Parts: sequence; C-alpha cells; structure tokens
Amino acid sequence: QVTTASVAVSTIRSAPSITVTCQGSTLTSCTQTVGQPVTFTITKASTSPLLVSAVLAFGDGDTATLGTLTSAATVTHSYSSANAFTATVTATDVNGQTTTSSVAVSVTSRPPLTVTFDTITPDNATNTGHRFTFTLKVTAGTETTATTLFVESVSWNFGDGATASTSGLSTAHVYTASLQRATVTATVTTQDGRIGTAQVEVQPRVSGG
Repeated sequence: QVTTASVAVSTIRSAPSITVTCQGSTLTSCTQTVGQPVTFTITKASTSPLLVSAVLAFGDGDTATLGTLTSAATVTHSYSSANAFTATVTATDVNGQTTTSSVAVSVTSRPPLTVTFDTITPDNATNTGHRFTFTLKVTAGTETTATTLFVESVSWNFGDGATASTSGLSTAHVYTASLQRATVTATVTTQDGRIGTAQVEVQPRVSGG
C-alpha cells in the first residue's frame, strides 16, 4: 500500500526595498530655508519586485505620485513654513507588499532683509534744482541681490512730497533749489514677501553750492 501526502508550501515574499534621500544621493536628513526647493531622490533596489504604486508625502500635506519607479525619480518641493518635516515614500509591489522610507527635513525661516543706501550721487548740472541718484544694497544673511535674493519692487519717498516705484535698486530725483533738507525712505519688497526699509538724509541746498 502506497501512502501519499501533500505538503502546503507557502512563499514568503519580502517587501520592496525603497530609499529616499534629500539634497544629495546619500543624505537622509537635510536643512533648507522657507520657500527654497528641496530635491528628493527616490530609488528602488534592482532586486525588488515591480511596483504598482509609489507616493511621496512631504510631511506638510502635499504629496507627489512617483509611478512604478522603474528608474530613480527626482522630485522638488518647497515648504511654506519653518518646521521639522518628515518626507515619506510609501510603495506597493505587484505581490501586494508595502514598504515605507523616510527622510527628515528641517526648514528654517529666511533671514530678514538688510537695506542700506550704497551710493548717493549729487548732480548739480540742472538749472531747475538739485538732482540726486540713489542706489541701494540689499542683503539677507548670505543672500545678496547678485545671487538668490530677488527684488520684486522698491517704493521711494523722497521727503519732499514726491514718491516713486521701481523694479530696480537705483533711481534719481530732482529737488527744488530752495529745499535745505529731506529724508529719503526706500522700502524693498522681495518676491518671497520679505520687506526691508532704509532711510538717509540729503541736503539739496548745500549740494547745490
């Protein structure tokens, strides 16, 4: 008599291997300022099964759909407030296995603006008054107007009742010859909403000789 037996064999399937980094291929934490982009890189191990979905949650309520990650994905995101965030990728493979991978993002406030009058140039060639050319310098921490600091507008109050608005950091104004003193106020607004102000006093009558 021959006896046969059947044995149930279960296959243990491991979850897919997913890695997320920020601001570099090996960084599992990074720091950025408010409004500036953070670059995330998401990769799937070549030995992992095919994915059916992958989603990156940035930790601030926003998400990005990554698809099946047949190749490494790069996603850029900007945070609107200063805080500590955890960005998490959730991936599901064709076998129904789900895995997560996270990276820590520290978002700091952007430094305030420092606005100063860089140059003030009197020009007395006009016969109707005294002309001044004003040029501003704007900095914010290590940011300058020559690098990442973008000026949206400058509002000028020349102290004699006249005002102006410019998109650049330089302007000119003519004062009446009889005016002795005036306080010039310049208010700079950047594209990310920061505001800075500078004041300087000029003496048109003295400059006119």
